[in-house]
Amino acid sequence: MSLRLHYATAHDITQLSDIGRSSYRHHFADRWQVESELAQYLDEEFSPEAIQQGLRSAQVDWFLISTTEVIGLAKLSYQQTVPNVQADQQAQIGTQINKIYLLPEHTGQGHGDAIFRKIEQLALEHGDDYIWLEVLTSNPQARQFYESCGMQFIQQTLFHSATQQNPMDLFGKPL
Repeated sequence: MSLRLHYATAHDITQLSDIGRSSYRHHFADRWQVESELAQYLDEEFSPEAIQQGLRSAQVDWFLISTTEVIGLAKLSYQQTVPNVQADQQAQIGTQINKIYLLPEHTGQGHGDAIFRKIEQLALEHGDDYIWLEVLTSNPQARQFYESCGMQFIQQTLFHSATQQNPMDLFGKPL
């Protein structure tokens, strides 16, 4: 079964929004203490307007991930500075993996490795020789997956909402 990442277009906005909202809710809703903050986050990330803005950016690509059917989405931002670099270190620039979300019925089926390899290729095609991302510290499965792909822990950061903070682990990998 061949896995593909299709560049999303304006015609895909509704599907991206639906996949993003449903997969995020399934995988991460339990980490939010206040439902209204979760709803606000989903609007900021997956509203048609937010997706359209990303599609207009030359440095951002949205993708639909498919096998025989659409199984998820990915969002990449190119030429992005890795945040919170120590003062004595040179700033690292690369492709940020903003999102890789699979629909619940398609998780745990071994798609991650193929998706990650395709993302590495896309980063190189866009002139980046480094990839990075932030993952919830409380998501050990994701952390283990990214480590198995050769990513290395850089440092811990914090995600802030109005009423809570969640520790995030920053990972990076030279290509």
